[in-house]
Amino acid sequence: MAINGSLFGYAGKAAKQTEEEKQKELNFADVEGLSTDELIEKYTTGDEAPEWLQRYVLGDNLVGQDFNNIWSNDSFTNENVKYMNSYDCGHLSYMLARYEGTAYMIIVEFDTEGSITKSVKKVYKPKTGSMEGEIVGFSVDGSSTISNWLVLYDNGDTIDIMKLNTLGPNLVLGAEDEEAIGNTPEEKAIYSYNNAIQRINSYCESLVTNPLVYKVGNKRYVRSVGSKPDFSDNDTNQTYYSNDFEAYNGIGKVGDINLEQDTIRMSFFSLEDNYETFGFAYADSRYWLASRTVWEEDQSFIDFYIRGANGSVAFDEELFYIDYNDGICANESTNSLPVRPIVRVLKTNVTNKNPNEPYR
Repeated sequence: MAINGSLFGYAGKAAKQTEEEKQKELNFADVEGLSTDELIEKYTTGDEAPEWLQRYVLGDNLVGQDFNNIWSNDSFTNENVKYMNSYDCGHLSYMLARYEGTAYMIIVEFDTEGSITKSVKKVYKPKTGSMEGEIVGFSVDGSSTISNWLVLYDNGDTIDIMKLNTLGPNLVLGAEDEEAIGNTPEEKAIYSYNNAIQRINSYCESLVTNPLVYKVGNKRYVRSVGSKPDFSDNDTNQTYYSNDFEAYNGIGKVGDINLEQDTIRMSFFSLEDNYETFGFAYADSRYWLASRTVWEEDQSFIDFYIRGANGSVAFDEELFYIDYNDGICANESTNSLPVRPIVRVLKTNVTNKNPNEPYR
C-alpha cells in the first residue's frame, strides 16, 4: 500500500525552503504565528499512546527522531504497526496507524533539515459492543431498494452510517457551479470555493430523501463525508488566506481538517484484511470531501482546492489559483464529482445488508 503522495511531496518541497518561507506557508490552515508544538496542540486530540509506542515513534528520549528510523518501503518498520492513511496540515503530516485494534495519530514535521517525528496519540478505539464497522442496509429514498452503509459512529440509540457507494448526478463546483454568484469565471470559482462545504452538505441532503433520517433539532442529519461529525455548523471557518501580496488577501478561505474524525474511522476499517470488502474511502468512483486545502508554491502561486478521495485523502480538485504575475485564474477544467453522504438513523430503522449490491 503506497503512502499518501502529498506527504513526501511536501518533504521534497520543504528541503528547498528557507525557514521564513516555511513559516509563511503555515497560515494555509489558519495557523499563522503558531509554533509546531502549538499547532499539534490545536489540531490534535487524543489520549497518550502506550510508552513502548511513544519510544518507537519518538525515540528513547521521547523528543522525536528521524522519520526514516520508523518508515521504510511504504510501511512502518515494526510490522505490528499498520499504516492506514495520512493528510497534511501546514508543514506537518498527520499519519494514521493501527495497532492491536486501536488507531493512533503520528505527527511528522518536514522542514529544511528533513523529517522529524513530533507526537503520537491514541485517537480511536471502537466501543465494546458497538456497531461501528458493521455494514447495514438503508434506503436512500424510503423505497424497497436497500443500499449498503458502513457504521462509522455508534451514538447509543442512533448510528451515523456512510454509504458504501457514491450518489449522483455529479456535483459541479468552481467556475461552472450553477449556484455560484459572479460576473466572471474567476468570481464564480471563488464564490464556489468559499461556499463549497455548505454546498456539498446541502447536496447530500437533497439526494437522501428517506423520511426515517434522524433529526437534530429541526434539521435532518445528512452530511457529506469529510465534514464535521458534530453537525453544529459544518462551515464555521470565516478566516481568509493572507500573504505578502496585499491585493490578493482575503479572497479565499484557509484550509481545514474537518475530515479528521471521518478519515480516522474510514481508515481504521479498511486495512488489508478488509480492503477487498470496502477499502479506505472506497466507493465506485472519486468523490468530494467537505474540506478545503490551500497550497502556496514558491511565493508565485497559491492554489485553492476542495479535497476529494479516490482511495486516499490525497486527491484534491483545484477551483482557482492566484498567479502573482497574471492575477486570479479560474481552473479551466470542470470540477465534477459525485458525493458520499453520512446519515444518522435509529438503530431500529436499518436492515441487514443487501447481498446483491457489490462494494467493489
